[in-house]
Amino acid sequence: MIFDINEISKEYVKCLSDTSRIYMITHYLKTFDATQRKEVAFHLFPRQQDLCRTLGNATNVVTTKPRQAGITTTSGAFISCEMCLADPDSPQTVLCIGNTLDLAQQMLFKIRDFLLQFPMWMWGNEYVEKCGDPFKLPNKNDIFNVCNSKELVLKNGCKVVARSSGPDASRGVGGVTWLIFDEAAFIENGKDVYASALPTVSTGGHIIMISTPNGMDQLYYETCRQAELKGTNDWNGFELVKMKWYQDPR
Repeated sequence: MIFDINEISKEYVKCLSDTSRIYMITHYLKTFDATQRKEVAFHLFPRQQDLCRTLGNATNVVTTKPRQAGITTTSGAFISCEMCLADPDSPQTVLCIGNTLDLAQQMLFKIRDFLLQFPMWMWGNEYVEKCGDPFKLPNKNDIFNVCNSKELVLKNGCKVVARSSGPDASRGVGGVTWLIFDEAAFIENGKDVYASALPTVSTGGHIIMISTPNGMDQLYYETCRQAELKGTNDWNGFELVKMKWYQDPR
């Protein structure tokens, strides 16, 4: 338990200095556990921790996973930490592209729900001064200027946009910090969608590609195949995080 401003400062530094965000996720976030049918503390199992470390160090990440492995949820938790800690002078922009709008919105909802779990002191003094309680959990009006099913805009300047895949998926969204393709193997004409969205991260953003396998598609399968060539001239720059079904302790 944090009691005074010095302890709060130490706790903030601890969160900020851990680029994997494992400490922040496991100490402040809860998630729904289908096996227990309730919200539980977000205890990352080892392979999820490996993903967080990779997200904290790599520019581009592609994952292979079985269904219900918690990879999308873990990625959403990591992104929410990045947004909460973001410098208002350098806000984060997240573009979630799914093979359907509903899938992209699921990622947006995960990020939104995680953001609402960080106590007010973590957002900054101006937020604490308005509510008067540093340990209060925020409501939507405390941290969001816009909060709907397709877009989040935070008061610190960060934003999340959810789009379905297609040639116009990235239209009007620039300076993307995190470009997320969810269920990338199922995106129709995935290679073209990827090519049209790529300019949004040209100023230094990150790409996260998540999916269960779906044959030898041109986007996800080829990205994974080339990621396995790390150490050769044919490597595509993606760090590959593989998860097998037996690596999920549940």
